[in-house]
Amino acid sequence: MVDVNLGHVDQFAAGAIGEPGQRTFLVRVVVAGASYWMLLEKGQVHSLAERCLDLLRTNYPLPAEQPESELGIPDEVLFRVGQIAVGFGSDDYTFQFVPTDPEVAVIEFTATPSQVLAMSYQALESVGKGRRPCPRCGLPMDGETCVACPKENGHRRP
Repeated sequence: MVDVNLGHVDQFAAGAIGEPGQRTFLVRVVVAGASYWMLLEKGQVHSLAERCLDLLRTNYPLPAEQPESELGIPDEVLFRVGQIAVGFGSDDYTFQFVPTDPEVAVIEFTATPSQVLAMSYQALESVGKGRRPCPRCGLPMDGETCVACPKENGHRRP
């Protein structure tokens, strides 16, 4: 069930604001000058971008240059995203963002392949700017140490 269909968007962006370890991951769509912000997890942003790139590679020739998309700073976030659905047609992609709260409206919109490509590149770049992973366990490191490394039984070695 779709509660709000925004139609074709003017801009579609995904990424993070804040410093690594303290970042907030967001999606922003702009329609007729109005911004709609949705809160996501880092893994959701990564999966969304990867899935969109897979669909784009399958259905459209990817341009050599990277289109740009700008995230900005949110004034108000509509909801935390629980699920994302992506559909594609001959000329555009349709997205549904389902909130974790069942009382909040589902948002649907349509974006062009160029807009989806720009969002995907921006999202992957943003996800890649996080804290570096621990070489032993893969968890994010705090500076030069992995504070709760399971390989070290949750303790740092001197």
